[in-house]
Amino acid sequence: MKNDTILHITKKEIERGCIPPDCDFAKEIGFTSDKFSGYLWKRGNAILVSLIISREERRGNFLHLLNALKEKGCDIVVPNPSSRMALICDRFGMELIQHKGEEYMFYNNKIKK
Repeated sequence: MKNDTILHITKKEIERGCIPPDCDFAKEIGFTSDKFSGYLWKRGNAILVSLIISREERRGNFLHLLNALKEKGCDIVVPNPSSRMALICDRFGMELIQHKGEEYMFYNNKIKK
């Protein structure tokens, strides 16, 4: 996908809650295309981390992303995390929540501060 296509999608999709790598907000939190593939989703104050892949495993990219979201004051939701992501989320202090047969890792920034 060309950069101009990514930029075209960015403005339109962000209005609907999609946060692609390299948009302004994504750059602020380190969610860049050199580190990740996939998308984040914004719903109210919550950021959903769904279907992202770190381009370099075991470099701390995901933990840095969680910390950046925490610093921004966002709640964080990771639906159906992989076992590796669940371990990182657990160490970060996220709660495991089960709802309607789905698992979510959840971090409530207002409670955790």
